[in-house]
Amino acid sequence: MYKQSIPKTICCVTKRVCFQVMIEQDPECVKAHFRMGRAHEALGEFVQAIKAYEKALQYEPTLVAATKAISVCRSQRKKQELQDRQKFQGLFGSTPSKKQD
Repeated sequence: MYKQSIPKTICCVTKRVCFQVMIEQDPECVKAHFRMGRAHEALGEFVQAIKAYEKALQYEPTLVAATKAISVCRSQRKKQELQDRQKFQGLFGSTPSKKQD
């Protein structure tokens, strides 16, 4: 997850809840799916963001902004995974040696 201020995080989480309610009321609401993707993306939740953008594209296949957002999210996800691997490199790679009796 990105390092961000508490108010921004609360705002994004609140938006996510609002968009979820909108989607429950109108499952084909392209705008709600797209904005749900934006909220997930802002929180660094790239897999969920991609799913929301793909859902928006399901109902409006020509939505260029969703296609671009998916590309950005995939790129950010790869970058995040690389950073995570570098951060934890060697942490689990070595195994404790066994005591010889």
